[in-house]
Amino acid sequence: VHHVNQALRANHLFQNGRDYIIKEGQVIIIDEQTGRQLPGRRFVDGLHQSLEAKEKLNIAYVEITSSTDMDENMKNQLSNKLSDITSKKIDINFSTNQDLIGGLKIKIDDMLFDSSLKTKLENAKSKLIGV
Repeated sequence: VHHVNQALRANHLFQNGRDYIIKEGQVIIIDEQTGRQLPGRRFVDGLHQSLEAKEKLNIAYVEITSSTDMDENMKNQLSNKLSDITSKKIDINFSTNQDLIGGLKIKIDDMLFDSSLKTKLENAKSKLIGV
């Protein structure tokens, strides 16, 4: 329900040129008080994604969780590879969770790819126990 609400707000209340502009394939917020562009800032609670969908921008939202920190080179390689696979621009967020033990969890929009060692061990345990 919340996402539907935000989509309706994006389509009916927010106007391109008044509340935001499209620049280099991205939604740029316009400050309602000053009229200045605010690059790098995002609307919250799914409103930004709704505006991108409204404007038909080809962006995939990716969350990557790993058990350890990744260096910038690895992050860039992963981002480029995901962009190639999805044929979309990537809006990516990296986080760490030591509970994963190893491997990655990659969420692309609404799809989750879980190759973490924790999940693999849990699955193996379930098969051995017969659950």
